[in-house]
Amino acid sequence: MSAISRELHDDLDGDLDAIVGRLTTVESWRRLTQGQRDTILEARDRAEIALERLDKSSILAEPTKPPPGPSGEPAPRGDLPGWRQVFLDDFVDGNVPSFGTCDRNSRICSGLPEPYRSRWYAYPDYYPDTRQQHGGDGGYYNPAQMEISGSCLVLKLSRKDGRTSGAAPIPKLPGGAATYGRWAIRYRAEASSVFKIAWLHWRTSSSWGEIDFPEGDLDGNISAFNHHSSGQYAKSTSVPVAGAWHTCVTEWKPGSVAFFLDGNKIGEDTGSGVPSTPMNWIIQSETVLGGAIPANEPVRRIEIDWVAYWVPA
Repeated sequence: MSAISRELHDDLDGDLDAIVGRLTTVESWRRLTQGQRDTILEARDRAEIALERLDKSSILAEPTKPPPGPSGEPAPRGDLPGWRQVFLDDFVDGNVPSFGTCDRNSRICSGLPEPYRSRWYAYPDYYPDTRQQHGGDGGYYNPAQMEISGSCLVLKLSRKDGRTSGAAPIPKLPGGAATYGRWAIRYRAEASSVFKIAWLHWRTSSSWGEIDFPEGDLDGNISAFNHHSSGQYAKSTSVPVAGAWHTCVTEWKPGSVAFFLDGNKIGEDTGSGVPSTPMNWIIQSETVLGGAIPANEPVRRIEIDWVAYWVPA
């Protein structure tokens, strides 16, 4: 029985017992005819049957909780104190074998049907990753290697003949680039010494600004950064990037950027370097930046159970 129906049941049952109790005291009962007594007892029987049916009714059942996703944690739905939710994707609208090719101008990926087409874009396959830009031995992003399956967005990272195929999906958030907000993502990655994640908020203007969380090599630990023109804020953890499911939340407000890992605040920057200009959210996964790396590395998977975004209320 639901809590609501239990409360109603108890109220009705208590009232019924009280009424019948008063009428069936010796003096009251004696003043009634036999027909009146029978009518009271029949009414009580009918009320008890109605209460039993109420117990079984789905109308007053507890609200259905959202089912847990592949990670065992349901996607967060709804507003929070100080935040209004405007985006959520838990990838339950069917499987997609590939993002296909992504066009920079239209911001459309050929392999994505609706509703995913309206929710997602990705770096095209001619975009070099960070190591490729600076050292020439990294690789490029490859949206064709991204898929949606098992209620997850799956990023497949690989390296062949000295060239990495990375992944950088971009959610199409309402309003586009944002100044301030709350971003949450739940993921699990396979370990690798060749690849890293730098899931970042990247500036859209010449004003310096870059917020990275989570960031780290797939064989390293999770860190958070706020890079700005005069330096950076950095917070390291002892939590491995790969292996377990993790929930990472970034809360960016005027004058502060806070980072939460699996429900715990790991750091907050309140210095003068907190940005105040619009940024895009890019789930950038690529070649590690330092050290020698092999020419070949088999596919390593990153599974994303859900992605959510709130704006200030």
